[in-house]
Amino acid sequence: VFPLLTNSPELTSTIEGIAKQQKREVFVLEKPNSWSEDFAHFTLNGAAILIGLGVGVNVPMLHSPDYSFPDEAISHGVDILDACITQYLR
Repeated sequence: VFPLLTNSPELTSTIEGIAKQQKREVFVLEKPNSWSEDFAHFTLNGAAILIGLGVGVNVPMLHSPDYSFPDEAISHGVDILDACITQYLR
C-alpha cells in the first residue's frame, strides 16, 4: 500500500510549459493511475511531480516481465528535466 500521489500544481504548470516549448504533446490522464508506487512517499515531504514519457499505447505494464523500456525515450526525459532544473536555478 502506498500513499496517494498528487502532483504539485506549480510543478505541473512548469513541466507543461517546458514540454510545449520543446514542441512535445502533453496528455493529462483522465483517471488516476497506479504508476506512483513508492515515489508517492516523496510527495509527503514536499512538492513533487510524476511524469510519464509516453512510450506507447499497447505496451506491457511497467513491472511485467514482457516490458522492454525503449532506450530512445531517455533523451526525452533528460531534455525535460534539464530544462526544469535550468529554469529553477535561474
